[in-house]
Amino acid sequence: MPAENLGRVAVRDWIAELLLAEDFSLSRTPLAGSKEWSLQNGVIRHRTGRFFSVVGIRAIQHNGSAIEQPLLDQREIGTLALIVRRSAHAMEVLVQAKAEPGNVGIFQLAPSFQATASNTAQAHGGEPPPMAEWFADIRRGTLVADSLQSEQGTRFLGKRNRNCTLHVSGDVVHGLYHSWLPARDLCALLGQDYLLNTDLRSTLLCSDWDSLAMGKPFSGAGFAEKLLLSNRLVEDRAWEPLQGVLEELRRPAPWRSAPEMVSLGRLRGWRLTADGMEPETGRPFDVCHVQVRSLSREVKMWEQPIVQSAGCGNILLPMGYWNDAPHFLFQTVAEPGFGSRMELTPAITVEPGDMKDSGEFGDSLAKDGRVLISCLQSEEGGRFLFDENWYVIADVGPVMEPPQGYHWLSLAQIRELLRRGECFTNEARSALSLLLTWL
Repeated sequence: MPAENLGRVAVRDWIAELLLAEDFSLSRTPLAGSKEWSLQNGVIRHRTGRFFSVVGIRAIQHNGSAIEQPLLDQREIGTLALIVRRSAHAMEVLVQAKAEPGNVGIFQLAPSFQATASNTAQAHGGEPPPMAEWFADIRRGTLVADSLQSEQGTRFLGKRNRNCTLHVSGDVVHGLYHSWLPARDLCALLGQDYLLNTDLRSTLLCSDWDSLAMGKPFSGAGFAEKLLLSNRLVEDRAWEPLQGVLEELRRPAPWRSAPEMVSLGRLRGWRLTADGMEPETGRPFDVCHVQVRSLSREVKMWEQPIVQSAGCGNILLPMGYWNDAPHFLFQTVAEPGFGSRMELTPAITVEPGDMKDSGEFGDSLAKDGRVLISCLQSEEGGRFLFDENWYVIADVGPVMEPPQGYHWLSLAQIRELLRRGECFTNEARSALSLLLTWL
């Protein structure tokens, strides 16, 4: 029977029940033996030409160093959507318990509707994604949030998702894998490991916080009061005007030679294998081929390429005080999958499998910070195999003058950039979502 309404303490029990009924399996299988996927003209692609492809990318940075690597080419726009309703005492969110091959724990909480354009069009020959009918005719509700947001620019080429929230009234028919959860109860779970997937974190962050909190965001005591001050901070009392940040984001990305597609077989430092692609030395991930069985999905068995990273990433978002209001420190980054754009990412961002040094400035932030909240999160489970990041927000005391390319932003400024879309990396949105624990 479907779980009609849940409190936060019952979520783990609900997922445990679904796991008992789920016949899930995942195994590596040779790409060379696949009837669905193949290497064609230097690209790994599906026989239909839909879903996504694995392509080679080469770019030259201003310092002359080259970036050469595989990327997942999935430039169709997916939809990540929350369905929300107002009950007598709370705003409620319809969440989905979704099984993905790369999820730690198999099932994680996901948005009400989460689908690529290929899945929505049923290119796989299976059933339509659950709740798809609600977004075939958006007039069924009131759209209260709608923005385009990027995915990981070090793994995806030009991938964007529409993050939206649909306010409805009355009954919404749903099945076994959906349940209503009070918005504040859902947000209280954001600090738990491996429970909310990255897409639910992003849609919650990009939603209307005032609506989720029924007009009273950050109304608790203690740190919530500080966040409320930051959320209301007028522009001229913030550390720096938003205009300067926007101007930096609009500048061309610092490439001497912009990212261009090359044959996978011509990527220096990589080699084609029977499974996919693997690095010759010291690279952060490989691309393998897997076969998946999941009774809860629209297609019960399929195969696909998937990215597997070499280790856990570390994402630290520093928080400092300016005019008594919390500000959060980001750096601008150019990633090959963003093309000519730049985005903001947490001040210390070491992605899964990447062994780079965070630098003297980053080391001082990490050393002096007091952890406010943290969690372990497996990233996009539909495309990454057990990729993990450790997300941390740390109090570093008073705001300090940062190096060029770093910016302290208040919550009010962050909300403005979220509404504009494509200003924050996927890692930045996941880190920022932890603040909604105090919503």
